[in-house]
Amino acid sequence: MAKIAVSWFAGIKGRYFFTRALKLRENDKLARSHRYMAIAASSGHVDACYELGCNYKTARGCIWSGSEALRWFKSAAASGQRDAQFELGLAHLTDHDTAWCIGSSARWATTFSERKGELIPLIFPEGIEKLKDDLEAFRWLRSSALLGKAEAMANLGWLQYRGIGCERDVGQAKQWFEAAANASISQAALGLAEVYGDKNTNFYDPEQRRSWLLKASELGNPSASYIIAKEISTANASNHEEVEHFLEVACRAHHAAACYDLGLLRFRRSRTQKAAEEAVELIRQAAKKGVAQASCTLGEIYIKGGVIPSDHREAAKWFKVASDAGLSNAHFNLACLYARGDGVVTDLRQAAKYFELSALAGHIIAAYNTAIFYRDGKGFERDLSKAILWFRKAGENNVVPAQVALGKLLSSDLPGMKDQREARLWLERASAAGDVEGQFVLARMMLLSQVGDDNTEILRLLHSAVAAGYYEAAIFILAAKYDHSLLDSLTQVSIECLEKSSEMGVVAAGNALAKELLRGENVKFDESRAIDILEVNAKFGDAAANFELGVFYCRRSHSPSDLGKGLAFYRRAAELGHVLGQYNAGLMLARGVGDTLNLEIGTGLLETAAKQGLKSASDALALLRQPSQGGQ
Repeated sequence: MAKIAVSWFAGIKGRYFFTRALKLRENDKLARSHRYMAIAASSGHVDACYELGCNYKTARGCIWSGSEALRWFKSAAASGQRDAQFELGLAHLTDHDTAWCIGSSARWATTFSERKGELIPLIFPEGIEKLKDDLEAFRWLRSSALLGKAEAMANLGWLQYRGIGCERDVGQAKQWFEAAANASISQAALGLAEVYGDKNTNFYDPEQRRSWLLKASELGNPSASYIIAKEISTANASNHEEVEHFLEVACRAHHAAACYDLGLLRFRRSRTQKAAEEAVELIRQAAKKGVAQASCTLGEIYIKGGVIPSDHREAAKWFKVASDAGLSNAHFNLACLYARGDGVVTDLRQAAKYFELSALAGHIIAAYNTAIFYRDGKGFERDLSKAILWFRKAGENNVVPAQVALGKLLSSDLPGMKDQREARLWLERASAAGDVEGQFVLARMMLLSQVGDDNTEILRLLHSAVAAGYYEAAIFILAAKYDHSLLDSLTQVSIECLEKSSEMGVVAAGNALAKELLRGENVKFDESRAIDILEVNAKFGDAAANFELGVFYCRRSHSPSDLGKGLAFYRRAAELGHVLGQYNAGLMLARGVGDTLNLEIGTGLLETAAKQGLKSASDALALLRQPSQGGQ
């Protein structure tokens, strides 16, 4: 009798505090409402247990705590409260970590527990449910569905359709979807569209699928609206109005991918800055919600500029976000920015890193760039085997410059590189694709190989390269013709190539033409024109032009001032990094030729040339440092 009285009193107490808690919540007195709800729940009021769980789940009047939410949901669910059963089912569908269970105290609690190992069991003696459990999810959702919870029916339908926590049963899933759809649950309508669109079942019916997709969209399901928009776009790309309508419906319901597609659609047709900015804001919203392609698109927009002003720092920021999400194009674009120091500080290590990440994800141009970084030892330690690997990858995918680079590398004198057969195969492939550098390198290899190659083919390749304006082939022909008389027939076309390239501002071609004008063998001697060409190039800071002017004046020596002019040009070439300019200027200063003797500066220039591997500079330094034999 005493137990009945206690139970009766607890029930009265629970109902009283539950009612008071609800009224306090209506008046936005959430903290006090939570305290009253806790009293009601502790008195065994089932609905109060559920509401208390909701409080902890949403931090309504209390500190958020997933573990406490689960505890009270369990208490209510065990007494048959269908909403609590539904919440338990959903909770078991996803994995939860300590932070979710503990709430705002997660950081210190997790750290402390890792050190001491005892905290969590003390706070939660019954343990923390951290791992998702599909079987438990199915059990609780089924219980809730059987008690008439429409949302549980929809979720149960999806579990049975996909075979999560149970055997797959499309027929049973369809029944649950239908029951929930009758209660206007949009997710159930989408489920029916999925069932009727499944060609592997007896329920396949495209018309029914379309009907239920539209119904799900009408009920506010953003995924359904997005699917409809994508299907309309695929069937009729010009039907922008209808596509935009469904994207907008989905976007208003915060569908991230729909926000991106809608923003992109509007950006592409924007004609004013205001329209473009509104479109970009939609793309930004999608990016902030985790749509990686949206982040990459933002980067591209800020790189290109136009209606939206370019902002390379902003571009780098969004490319980094997209790169962190694993997008190959974002890796590539970020690498380009690091390589150029564009929007970020120049960092060849970072550039190399992101080029390789992009290459590993299948970006072919990134594979080519990665090979260059490994070949040149920039951003990576030099590794020719890896350079070959990436050049091959790009070359196999018809990146012609990679084929040429691979041919040149394999035919070089670098250690382990002599593979003329494979080198020739790659160069032939590039040449057949019409690449003028490939044609030139292949012809040069054939000419110098001395294996009886067809001279006609050599001349054809060289003529093709020179006629296309490849001035390096012209320079080679004019230098090699003295050892290979068959090249005589290409003299005139080579001079014409240098003339055209020089007129177009190609400095190296101009320098080569000037040398020919001074030599007067392949073209009429014209000292005045040659010097004019070299002086223009020298003024623009070309080291080779300054060096050639130094050679000209020192050789001419019509007057003492010629040597001074020659030395001045040598010194300018030396400042620009020309190793022979450093050697010649150093030697002249050390000997007092063309200017007052200056052993300190002369020695310094010779030392700089010697550090770059010029043996004659080392020999000159050795002679200068020998003890004087005078007076002996």
